Amino acid sequence: MLSSEEFLLLAQRDKKTVTKLEPSFPDEAALNGAMYYLQQAIEKSLKGLIMIYGEQPEFSHNIGKLIDHANKLGIEFSDNVVDIADTLSLWETSCRYDPYIVFSERKYAKAKSAFDEVFGMLSEEINKLKKPAVDSSGSDDESASDSNKSSEEPNSSSSSNNDSENDDDSSDVLDLTQEQSSGRK
Repeated sequence: MLSSEEFLLLAQRDKKTVTKLEPSFPDEAALNGAMYYLQQAIEKSLKGLIMIYGEQPEFSHNIGKLIDHANKLGIEFSDNVVDIADTLSLWETSCRYDPYIVFSERKYAKAKSAFDEVFGMLSEEINKLKKPAVDSSGSDDESASDSNKSSEEPNSSSSSNNDSENDDDSSDVLDLTQEQSSGRK
């Protein structure tokens, strides 16, 4: 099974495909193709979230089932995500096998908003895993993490002032070279 970070990468790749199709809207083929890949991106984001909470996701394309699984783990979603779940599951099968199914741009906009929410939650959880651990005395383990970085990065001889300027966690979401610091996957 893939890791939560690998699901994040795959969801991001599917979203890039969606973005490349958007300029061709309202072309029916572009809209249907974008909806399929958007469904895939949401599915992979949900599976990554479930894995972060210590469980294996069901082998399913059914978004509603994946949302139910996540809910049982205490993960809550907006009404928009829940409301679009059945439509998303329909997209996965219908747009590939029924030439007469046509989807609206309005539903597409709802699905895109759902993707932003679920993908954002997965990115945030992965970023939490990458933050330095705080020991029981209240001090963080930055010195150990800084020494690990210097052994991983070939040009890490720059001054420590540059380290504080580059503490933006959002760029670390896709950095798979760092070891996971937690048992949660």
